[in-house]
Amino acid sequence: MNPDTLLPAPDYEPRDASSRRLLLVAGGLGAGLLGCLALAWGVYRWHDGAGPRESGRQTSFRNGAGTTTDIAADWQRLDDETRRHLQTYGWIDRPRGVVRIPIDVAMQRLVDEAGQIHGGRDEAR
Repeated sequence: MNPDTLLPAPDYEPRDASSRRLLLVAGGLGAGLLGCLALAWGVYRWHDGAGPRESGRQTSFRNGAGTTTDIAADWQRLDDETRRHLQTYGWIDRPRGVVRIPIDVAMQRLVDEAGQIHGGRDEAR
């Protein structure tokens, strides 16, 4: 009995992968990657060369890490506006007579009102 006749024929490719095809695929992937990087660089340079946008927002970190970014400037503006609303008097809705008072004054009024309510309950007992 011959042992080769008992084994099934292998169902895989009997030869190795073509090194020429592997090099072509690797070269194509490398060329595609370099093309994408060149395109991204070109878009960045085209956009950066256009200068600041109409909104006046900064488009690049040309002045180093010490430069205030748009987010930091917006955050500071919002913080100043919020602080102004919390610490000053002003109209919310003038026709309806709704006003804004400083938060310290509002908290003190609430404490005083709570003291009067508790004081009134204690005296009633």
